[in-house]
Amino acid sequence: EEEEEEEGSSELEPAACARPAGSPGSREIENEQAETQKDDSIMQDDVMEDEEEEEEEGEEDASDGDTEQPRAMTFTFLLWCTSDDSRDKRTLALDSPPPRRVRDLKGALQKALSIPACVQKLTFGSVELESKASLYQYRLRTGDSVSVEYSARADVEEVLGVLDSMREMLVFLRKVERKRQAAAVTGGGSSDCWRNLSHELAHAINTKLVEELAVTYFHPCRSPRAVANRLLFVHNRGLELLYKLHTLLLRHSWSSMPVTVQLLEHSILRVFWNLTAAFSVRVLVLRRPNLRNLCDSLLRTKVCPGVKIRAPPNTLHYWVTMFDQDKIVGEVIYKALGSIGNLAELEECRMEVARREDVVRQIVCIMQCPSYTNIAPLVASAGLLCLAYSPSTHPYLAKQWVIEELVRACEMERPWVADTPEDIEQDDKLLRYFACMVFAHLATASPSLIANPAQLCSFIRAFLSSANPVATHAWEKRNGYIWSTVVPFMQLAYFPFSSPAVREMCRKNPFCSKQENQSDQLDQVNQLDHVDQLDQSDQLDKVEHLEADKLDRVNQSDQSDQGLMESLHQLCMEAGVFSLQNMLQGEDVRDILVKEGMLDYLQCLPWCLPQGSPAQARAKELVEFVGQKMQLQPPSLATMARARIAASYLGLQKVLKTLSVQLLFLEICRL
Repeated sequence: EEEEEEEGSSELEPAACARPAGSPGSREIENEQAETQKDDSIMQDDVMEDEEEEEEEGEEDASDGDTEQPRAMTFTFLLWCTSDDSRDKRTLALDSPPPRRVRDLKGALQKALSIPACVQKLTFGSVELESKASLYQYRLRTGDSVSVEYSARADVEEVLGVLDSMREMLVFLRKVERKRQAAAVTGGGSSDCWRNLSHELAHAINTKLVEELAVTYFHPCRSPRAVANRLLFVHNRGLELLYKLHTLLLRHSWSSMPVTVQLLEHSILRVFWNLTAAFSVRVLVLRRPNLRNLCDSLLRTKVCPGVKIRAPPNTLHYWVTMFDQDKIVGEVIYKALGSIGNLAELEECRMEVARREDVVRQIVCIMQCPSYTNIAPLVASAGLLCLAYSPSTHPYLAKQWVIEELVRACEMERPWVADTPEDIEQDDKLLRYFACMVFAHLATASPSLIANPAQLCSFIRAFLSSANPVATHAWEKRNGYIWSTVVPFMQLAYFPFSSPAVREMCRKNPFCSKQENQSDQLDQVNQLDHVDQLDQSDQLDKVEHLEADKLDRVNQSDQSDQGLMESLHQLCMEAGVFSLQNMLQGEDVRDILVKEGMLDYLQCLPWCLPQGSPAQARAKELVEFVGQKMQLQPPSLATMARARIAASYLGLQKVLKTLSVQLLFLEICRL
């Protein structure tokens, strides 16, 4: 690769002199080259890391006490698979080359038994063996027995073979990129680069291999073998390869790429969607600017409500119909949407997505696009729900056009969907559930931004009156939704709707009394015209009467608005309890409830909700259900105090961030 880069730089040198620095278009080319150099520097980090690791390994090998020539060694491995509790015993002779370190043992096991090194836990006696340590440090000798604990076996040869093919694709795409930069300097385009390299394209790009990762090796998502395959892929720098390939593809416009390369982008996004379903992998994905790339793929072409997706015409392959082109770009947008929805569960990703109005508008428009089935609106609404977890995103999501488009997407009919009436009805209710949760988060955390509280009241009340949490959980399970936290939904249930702080936020809502103020101003103008016709003494009495009447109207308007917002907030609290009823039907979510420390707050919930309210009735049913599934212990007195403070004054989010109860009482006194 380094030799090719040197050749590419020599090719660029004479071409760079063809356009003077001040000529038209030179500034755009310089900016593009600067951005390219920035991305290339990111890509070269991995090569430097590999070289540093090799140097460290060489130094460690030189410092080992065992300086003799390594000989063939035989070990007995006691195997235990934790996923199915199966046990086995295997004896392996390791002589090509003989092992020097623990990682050599793991590599031999990976090659011989298809057990990825990253899922192995080796113990000798009662000591766990560290990968970087030498066998000499643990006094391991030939004939010893080593215990091996692992989660599952994997398709080692197949996954590593795909990684090798991806590296070859990367070499080819870098070659195309150098050609593109040279063409940009001389006034050419990306299409010329692909056309000149068309004879190499068929051999260099194999989209089916990348597609196999998501379709075969990473599916089904939660199976032990798929998890082991994903770990093997990630630990062999698969995420970095995906990022590099994706970045190089995004430097070309959609219409300038051959269909084979467009399909490669689709396959990469499909793998990203599958990988980001695992919460631990999402954190690794953020080490590179993958989210920016995903947003760029989402915006490959503009989506309009009620209009099928139209791809820009591709001039490289005349035999490809426009229907195929439209379908490919539509699937690319859809796969990017799913990946963004997964990453939106991470708090550090939400603002980066929400502040981009073009991305939010594209997500909302996908929900009404005839190019998609009922699944795409569900994916889009679930992504918006994850974005709404953070109050910092609400100024971007609580805009009236977003709310109206979301309501319109829930109410529209989709005659182009060929599912059964039962499936269509279930998908429609699940879509309304996600929209209801979005509105609940917006109305509770940012009540001053809600322009039409009555509209949200009507929507949430209509959903709660007809929804069933057990059926909703079954629909979510059928569509493969996996939630990683229950805290945002518990915060909805603990919303302090009657606290002074919330009442003050409701008073600051500029939309609530807008209609009443306009009518009051019109009445006042008409009455003042009548006052001008009276005598001076009568005018004073009439003005005082008008001022008193205006004050009464303001008080009545405030009470009316306060009652409307209070009704909305109580509906949002009931929606929060409903979401907990839905999610806690699954055993995995009940485990998350315990890990996040929310079990005691769940038990306190019926005591903290308004007496006799529908939310309290749902909370009692929920606690009884959870008590049947797991053993409950009485919550501590401190947790009871925290729960009461959260429900009455501060909200759960602030209570969880404050360590001591004394500080919470001081905060209440300050309010």
